[in-house]
Parts: sequence; C-alpha cells; structure tokens
Amino acid sequence: MREEDQFKTAFVTPDGKYEYTVMPFGLVNAPSTFARYMSDLFRDLKYVCVYLDDILIFSRTKEEHWKHLDKVLYRLKKEELIVKKKKCLFAGDTVEFLGYIISPNKISPLVTKCQAIDQFPSPKTVKQVQRFIGMINYYKRFIPNCSTVTQPIQEFIQEKSKWLEKQNTAFKSLKNYLSDNPVLVTFKSDGRYRLTTDASKTGVGAVLKEVDKDNKLLGVVGYFSKSLHGAQQRYPAGELELLGIVEALNHFRYMLHGIHFIVRTDHISLLSVQKIKEPTRLVLRWLDELAEYDFELQYLAGPDNVVADALSRAEYTVSAISEGLQIDHTLWFDDYLHDPLTAAVLFYLNVITSDKVPPQFQNALKKYRKKLQLSRCRRANSPISK
Repeated sequence: MREEDQFKTAFVTPDGKYEYTVMPFGLVNAPSTFARYMSDLFRDLKYVCVYLDDILIFSRTKEEHWKHLDKVLYRLKKEELIVKKKKCLFAGDTVEFLGYIISPNKISPLVTKCQAIDQFPSPKTVKQVQRFIGMINYYKRFIPNCSTVTQPIQEFIQEKSKWLEKQNTAFKSLKNYLSDNPVLVTFKSDGRYRLTTDASKTGVGAVLKEVDKDNKLLGVVGYFSKSLHGAQQRYPAGELELLGIVEALNHFRYMLHGIHFIVRTDHISLLSVQKIKEPTRLVLRWLDELAEYDFELQYLAGPDNVVADALSRAEYTVSAISEGLQIDHTLWFDDYLHDPLTAAVLFYLNVITSDKVPPQFQNALKKYRKKLQLSRCRRANSPISK
C-alpha cells in the first residue's frame, strides 16, 4: 500500500497500534482493486486466465508451457507477488479451476458440486429455491434451454404460482441434467464453429458447436437460453427468430467476434433479411449489431433443429382411453351462465332468463344481446332472406 494510505488501515491491539503495509482483504474495495490489478498485470498474455489469486496457464505443448510459465513467474517476481509452491500445479493435464474440471479439449463441472445439487432436498421456501437456482445458474452453460426449464420455478419465486407438480418436474429435470456428467469442449481461436438458434413465444435458445472442415460435429462449446417477457412475446415470427440470433451472438460475443462462423436458423425468410428495403427501426438496429460479425447464414429445417428447438418440437405419446366415459352435458349449464356470449345465445333461444346470469356478467350480457339483436335485424333485412 502507498505510505500515505497506510494509516487508513490502522487497528489497535493490547500490544499497540498497527498499520498494514500491504492491502488486506478485509477492506470493502480490496477484492475489486486486487482483481483489477491482477487483470491489468496479465492482460496482454492470451494464454493466461486470472481471477483474483487463481492463475490458469494453458499451452499446446510442454515446451511452450515452460516458456509461458517463465513469463508469468517473472512478472510476479517483478511485482513482488509471492506464490506458494504447495498451492501450485505445474504441467498438469487436468486441473480444477473456479468450480470446473479442465482437461485437454474438455470442460466439466466439479463432481462434488454436482453431487451437492443432486442431493439438494425438495425446497419448501422461496429462500431455499433461490439457493438451488443460484447453484444451477453457475452451471447453466451445461444445460440446454435452462431458462425455459427453470421458468416454472421462477414463477414460484415471483409468487405467481404455488409449488405444484410442474415446479417439482422442473426441479428434478435440472438435477438430472447435471447428474448425467455433462461435458463441453474448449474454445479454440483457430477452430470452426456453428451457432444454431431458435425462438418461441416463451424464450430464445442457442447451441454453439465446434465442427471440422466437413461440418462433422466435434463437440458442444456451450448452450444459451433466455426467457422472453412483455412486448417481446408479441413479436412476429420473423422478428422473434432474429431476436434469438442477436441475443445468442451477444452471449457468445467474446468467442465469435473477429472470427468467421456459421449461423443456422429454421426460419427460411431470415436468409434474405439483409435485403429488406424498408426494415423497422427495431430490425434496423439488430442488423447494425449483426454487421459486427463475420458469419454465413444457413437454413436448417425445423425437424433437424433438435437441440435449440427441443422444447417447442417435443414429441408426446398419445394413448387411447380403454374405457368410454359417460359425459353428463347438464353439468355444463352452470358454466354457460358464466360465459356472457353463450348466455346471450341461450337467452334468445328462450332457454334461460337474464336473471339467471350472475350480476358481475350482466353488463357483458347486455352487450352481446345487443350484438345478436343487430345481427338478427341485418339478416332479416338482407336480400338473401327476402
């Protein structure tokens, strides 16, 4: 710490007053200051990932790795930063880093973390649900359509629904996704990538895959999903699909910006979206964002879009009812009285009187009676009826 700032860290003990000469983690701004300092220190080294005091060095060969390690240790020594040998792992093929197991061309979640999620008891309060969702969100890159799957649970957190069967089903599905040992491949700057997107009225989803020169799948790099709300749910189909592409590119921007890749969609009209003569302001803004990327847009038939479109095109088995059910249509009569339009029709058929309809529906009943009266008058005066 600067000498003029050391007095700010002073504390009193029975043996006297002391001041820190190096920054302690107890200060409110210490973590963010240290994180920024470490990031600036290794910002120009493409083979270094650093988060606070965790440093990850990755290389293609062992010879290259020793050179990278030498540069990193030299900078640490120059900045008078100390590294404990017992906390270090050198030239390892597999390493644990920030809750992930990283190995050659493979990333997977920690087994202990997945076990903790799998053994998480069925929540009973909003706080317990929020804890569970917090653990799930950290590993959502491994879960296809994560935001769509968690939607019923989010409704419970927002007090829009009670904890019912659909919430319990979503809870079990999320645990199953992470208990199946999900694996992602690592991103390589010289790799070939294909982004497949899809959208529905409830959300957008995408999957980023690595492919070879023959477009054969090498592995999944990551999944993306996001729930839609409000006006977004009312977008036309074309704008909805375009929104899915824009949101997916924003999510994977740190990987895809500056390289050539393929975007696949099951909405064929998007192939000519850049040729629209007078696009809306919203579409125009999205086209400006897309212009930042170097990609080729391809059409993928809906039935082949099995990952990004999994939920919207799910197949269900329908079984015939073995025994016939006797339906008593008289039980529907009370429901008819709660439907003003049906009640108005029954009124004109002299089946009911207006006093049978509940008071809260009387105004609507009068409106539909008036419409039926006008309709009858028009039919009576039409040339066809004469």
